[in-house]
Amino acid sequence: MKTSVEKLLNDIDKFQIEFGIRDTALGRMISNSPALVLRLRTGAHSPRAETVDMVYKFLADARANRIAFRARLQKKTSKRGEVIAAIAA
Repeated sequence: MKTSVEKLLNDIDKFQIEFGIRDTALGRMISNSPALVLRLRTGAHSPRAETVDMVYKFLADARANRIAFRARLQKKTSKRGEVIAAIAA
């Protein structure tokens, strides 16, 4: 049986594959902390319930507003000169 952190990381992984987003960019968008996802992955700390809720709310909102989120990603990454691979919606 998966722990709540393992399930959270699995859901984050699926989201990252779906949208083509890195750990640091996702952490920055969720909590303004580029290290958020890395800290979760390394077990550096046990996430508070508020953090888990914040992550799931962000993932759900991004999926519900897929077009707006992709536009936001495109805008953020184009500022840094990165190229985003086209992902089928």
